[in-house]
Amino acid sequence: ARNHNDIKLRSGEKIFGKQVNGIEGVDLIIDGKEERGLVHNNINPTSEKEYRSLHIPNHVIIQRGSYVQYNEESYLVTTDVDSHYVYQSCKIQKCNQILKWKQDGIIHEVPCIIANDSYGVKVLSDNDFIRTQNIKAQITIQNNAITRKIIKDMRFLFNHSENDIYGVIDINTSLAHGIITLTMEKVVYQREDDLENNLAFSSVLTESNEKNENNKPDNNENYQIIGMDSICQQAAATYSLNPINKECIFYMDEFDLDSIAFIVEQSEGVCTIQAKKLMSDTWCTLYAKDAEDNILCEKEIQITKR
Repeated sequence: ARNHNDIKLRSGEKIFGKQVNGIEGVDLIIDGKEERGLVHNNINPTSEKEYRSLHIPNHVIIQRGSYVQYNEESYLVTTDVDSHYVYQSCKIQKCNQILKWKQDGIIHEVPCIIANDSYGVKVLSDNDFIRTQNIKAQITIQNNAITRKIIKDMRFLFNHSENDIYGVIDINTSLAHGIITLTMEKVVYQREDDLENNLAFSSVLTESNEKNENNKPDNNENYQIIGMDSICQQAAATYSLNPINKECIFYMDEFDLDSIAFIVEQSEGVCTIQAKKLMSDTWCTLYAKDAEDNILCEKEIQITKR
């Protein structure tokens, strides 16, 4: 029976491989990596076409919250990824806006899905969402090291319009693994808002930058956290501060500690972190600060399932 099942499995993999590499297959970019897969419109006639079904080979790393570029448009994986022995499948939803902001001198642009928070309906038009929106909007984005820097009271501008400006009033990472849900409400235009470049002014970032400047250590040391860039789930790894600072304190933010990894022990500039069991690959951030709470440096660490 085992041989018969193995034959069927290999046959299924061969058939799926031919589909992916044939005329049915399409070029995709999944979290920055070029891949091939099968994309189908949602067969539910009541669903909009921005929902699609994605089938990809088993070797492709994909998870809820992954970004998929298809036909020069961005989609977000909004469901768990299911295994079907010879391929993986999930649902993807078209991103209808770009979340853009400037933080620490760097401009970030993140594809997002905007929905009407008051009624739970999807906004279909890239440029007309404000006309179908109520005062609040719900925005869905990937949970990653960049998007986790978004904080309450940050403001975002859409469509180069002074009428399309929203401020963050709530941030939720618990609704779905791999995804951040932002609740925003409409705010008034400020003269510092940059309509031409779609960049809203956020006084909360100015205050944060000033705080970070004040928290910089007086010395000119350039610190680094030394250690592995990635570790497997449920594995442990050791990290050290270079140059050594025996009084430094390693720490992680609350979300990472709850969901991804935790610090097992630390002493005199060295710490050990333990990765938790995960549903999919993800990232966490390890920070180091001195005895006066000045942030010395940080390191992004990938936690993988395999």
